[in-house]
Amino acid sequence: MSTRRSLRRELDHYLGLRRALGFKLHNVGRLLGQFVDYLDEHGVHTLTTESALAWATLPAGASSNWRAIRLSAVRGFAAYLHSIDPSVEVLPARLIHHGPDRATPYLYSEPEILALMRRPPDCVRSCGRPPTRR
Repeated sequence: MSTRRSLRRELDHYLGLRRALGFKLHNVGRLLGQFVDYLDEHGVHTLTTESALAWATLPAGASSNWRAIRLSAVRGFAAYLHSIDPSVEVLPARLIHHGPDRATPYLYSEPEILALMRRPPDCVRSCGRPPTRR
């Protein structure tokens, strides 16, 4: 892709093809239009992983989920462009981690479990269970 016009033309072809297959692509189309504008503003004529990451990580305070959404939109377009122009890099999956981070579970040791089992019954009240009537 040597000029903005060809990137814009290829974007129109890509979106037209995907929409013909039944995808609506409202947000993806808007995001990819912004991405092509970004490439033009920065004088980039070939889509690269570096340029995609630079755009996807904007703005600086955006969440990792938003960044992953932006990069995902570009990834599909890059794969399409690569089929036309081998100089276009196909973006690797999961360049930006997204989704909730799970806490590492704590595994109690056998002595800790035994110590918990030896606790007096009064600790049940502090664990959030309602007191039993006698």
